[in-house]
Amino acid sequence: MKIKLLFGGIYSELAKSDKYEIEINDNIINIEKLLLVIKEKFNIDIKDDVDRGNAIVLINGRNIKAIGKFKINDGDFISIIPPIKGG
Repeated sequence: MKIKLLFGGIYSELAKSDKYEIEINDNIINIEKLLLVIKEKFNIDIKDDVDRGNAIVLINGRNIKAIGKFKINDGDFISIIPPIKGG
């Protein structure tokens, strides 16, 4: 399956780009598995940030909160961004 990744903020700096299209050999994948793939491919460990609320994961523009519950499908657009803070 192919998915599109968008890294925002510090994650784009760590990944050395903000947009990628990656192929995953597994047909059934959730966010937790995707975060492991990102760790392997880009050497970026985002899972703790997501667990603590220091990173936001969007699937096709929809904010997800429960990491393991959302299935990723072929062609999905995944955004991983730091939370937006302002004052």
